[in-house]
Amino acid sequence: MKSMKITYFFRKKANDKHSIEGLFTQLQKYLPPHIQIKNWYAPFHSKRILPRLLSGISARFHQNQINHITGDIHFIALLLPKNKTILTIHDVEILNRTCGIKHQILKLFWFALPIKRLPVITVISEFTKNELLKYVPQYEHKIKIIPNFVRQEFQPPTQPVKNTIPHILQMGTKHNKNLPNVIKALKNLPCKLLIVGTLSEKQKQQLAENKIIYQNFEKLPLDKIVALYQKADILCFASLYEGFGLPILEAQATGTPVITSNTASMPYVSGYAALLINPHNPQEIRKAVFDILENSELKQTLIRKGFENCKRFQPQTIT
Repeated sequence: MKSMKITYFFRKKANDKHSIEGLFTQLQKYLPPHIQIKNWYAPFHSKRILPRLLSGISARFHQNQINHITGDIHFIALLLPKNKTILTIHDVEILNRTCGIKHQILKLFWFALPIKRLPVITVISEFTKNELLKYVPQYEHKIKIIPNFVRQEFQPPTQPVKNTIPHILQMGTKHNKNLPNVIKALKNLPCKLLIVGTLSEKQKQQLAENKIIYQNFEKLPLDKIVALYQKADILCFASLYEGFGLPILEAQATGTPVITSNTASMPYVSGYAALLINPHNPQEIRKAVFDILENSELKQTLIRKGFENCKRFQPQTIT
């Protein structure tokens, strides 16, 4: 069979951002042997005009028979050959939380122009497709859904982990991750909150005011993140907005019961093998935590259903 050459285009490497990179590099292992793979990483972070322009120019020198932009740096599609380039869009959250000139620039150069120019756009969920169509409804025919998958590194611990007090895992500290409502939900509960992500001074103050015992982790390598899932008694993923929600699958694959939101993509990704809550209601979050901690049968059911749900999202099924 004739060989095919593909270049995957990634954002600049960062210690605290590896979900996109990890997914695509693992997916590459399942591609047919006649496909030759090259991975390119942007030389600059996606900040300010000049670094972005220089990254786009650099990308032109690494184009191939097929060019796949894996996410985040959508704008380089404007400098790659249109009939040989595919773009994956993970979410449109940045458009939902911006306004004015910034919103218009992002909409034009990250979404409207790349989508108009390229023949195929892939998205990671039906939810992301529907959100994207709010902004570019005329291009529905170009959009294909290819879901994310759970990476093989996420496995249950070899030995059961026993904590002296329950450990609740919080993945992410950005606005959409809804940490303030999780903090309110855990007030006065005898537990430790494991927080992955950079905490703002306001978030630290809220943790102190609500007397939350917590441990904060930043820029963790993948093996340390896996260990956190394995250590946690619950993943509390009460996010306000997710294009997909990989932490749900990562927790389920490691045998950690999940609490997640009843909105956006999260019910679909969780396969209803999680307790679904209204992320705007701290009391619902709190009750879900109590239900799992106090009901061992419920906890085991969620764990069992979580393993089953992960079978829907394997790399073999989406290549």
